[in-house]
Order: sequence, then C-alpha cells, then structure tokens
Amino acid sequence: ETAGTPVIYLCGRVRTAALERALAAAGLDVGAVETYDTVPVHHTSDHVAHVTGWNPVWGTLVFSAVAAQQFAALRARSALALLFGNTRAFCISQRVAAALDGEMPAQRVAVAERPDEAALLDLLAAHT
Repeated sequence: ETAGTPVIYLCGRVRTAALERALAAAGLDVGAVETYDTVPVHHTSDHVAHVTGWNPVWGTLVFSAVAAQQFAALRARSALALLFGNTRAFCISQRVAAALDGEMPAQRVAVAERPDEAALLDLLAAHT
C-alpha cells in the first residue's frame, strides 16, 4: 500500500509541477526538496562573440526551457545576428523545443528521440 506514503522528490527550483502532480494523484505524499537552481548569467555581446571566435555558430545543445529562452535572447541581439542567424538548436525534449516556438525557424530546431543526453548526442551526430 502506497497511499499516504511520503516520497521526497529531489529537484531544481525551476521545474514544471507535472511529476509532483502525478505522484500526488497516485496517492503519494510528495515533498519537493530543491537541490539546485537555474540562474541565468548575462554576458556582453563582445564576450559571447569572443567565446565563439567571432565565427558563426553551427549548432547549440539545448537542455532546458530556460536555456532555450536564454538562447533566444542571445539570437535577438543585433550585435550577435551574424553569429546566430543560421544556428541549429538540438533540443533534449519537445518541451524544450516548444520554448523556441516563434523564436527561430522550425526547420532549424531538432528534438531528440528520448529526453536524455545520449539521445541528444545521437541527434547531433546524425546532423554532422
């Protein structure tokens, strides 16, 4: 019998509540323990360009919706348009890709078959 059984869910501060809702719906007493946070870091356009060697970026691996939003913000900077105008986004999940809807052409967004790092790297390899 698991009804009312306490379950601790180790998670990040930034998350969807889908897992917590599903566990609660199954009758489990869920307690979320936030063990990490996602905090955006803001770099100047010159710094980002320097990191890329001032070369156009072919692709980027996107592991979270927050990262997708931050990537979209970089792409939107006019100073970085030449670097990111044709960049492909390789997303770990459909939810992550959805964060790029309207932010870049759909044909430049690819989604891994499974939401794990191995599948994301397989997707990247299939495009190189």
